[in-house]
This record gives sequence, structure tokens and C-alpha cells, in this order.
Amino acid sequence: MIIEHEIDGGDFKVFISNQLLERLYEVSTLYVPKEFGGILTGIRMGDSYFIVDFEVPNQIEHSKNKFVRHIENINSHLADIYAHSEGILEYLGEWHTHPNNSADYSPNDMKSMLEISRDPKIRISTPILIILSLGDQRHSHKLYQMHGERMVWLNKITAL
Repeated sequence: MIIEHEIDGGDFKVFISNQLLERLYEVSTLYVPKEFGGILTGIRMGDSYFIVDFEVPNQIEHSKNKFVRHIENINSHLADIYAHSEGILEYLGEWHTHPNNSADYSPNDMKSMLEISRDPKIRISTPILIILSLGDQRHSHKLYQMHGERMVWLNKITAL
């Protein structure tokens, strides 16, 4: 699917396959009722983001309402991904779950994404955030992207 939005004169597009979203749901349901998540990797070409995979950290803190990933192991893993792909694949953003809750971002999500967008070591000012809402009978998700001080909901979806 293609998720598009226009902001500040730019036309931003995020590409993600239904199969990849399905894999995110499959992994996430193993950890319900606790929050769980990781990072998104892919290709960035101008204002287009192609999410091709996700990574799960091996060190996390999580509860029903909190998810914290530790960056020590992720940073070296990202460096390996970047090197093995000859600079094609890179960090694009974050993903995590909100079990038995909405896919709306929380104040903590906003704070974390703002920190990521401002971190010169991460080198992405417009990171993506996918939040998966996992309920007893219904699952949903929302995609967001940081733009300056704003978190923009990417809600214009086109199936591939």
C-alpha cells in the first residue's frame, strides 16, 4: 500500500506491503498484553520512504502501557544492515503496539519521536512511526511521520 500526505509544499509517500504489516501483527501478538516494538528499515529516496523490514531489539523494557527499546544492540545492527546493503537500507523509524488501546500516539510517543528527529547521530528529521492497536477481536494501525514539531497522521492510503 502507498500512504501519502502533503505538508509544507512537499508530497510525502510511504510504501509498505500488506505482508510486512501482517508480519508486524504476527510478532506483536506474541507479547500481548504488554507493549512491544522495534525499528523500521528501508530505502529513502527524496520524500518517498520504502519500508522493507523491521527489527526487534533483544533488550527491552515493556509493560501494559510502556515500551522502551535499548539502543546499544540496535545501533550496531543498523550499522551492519547499512554496510551489507552498501548504504541502500537505513533506519526509517519506529513501530510499537498499544494492546487493548487505540493506535493514536501518546505524549511519550511524541516526545520520543521528537528526540529521534533532532538527534544528529540518527540522521533522519522525518522518521516514521507505526502504532499497532491489538484488541481481543480487532486489530488496527496508524502511520505517522514527524515534521518539525508536528506528528502527522498518514491517512491517505492507496492499495498496491
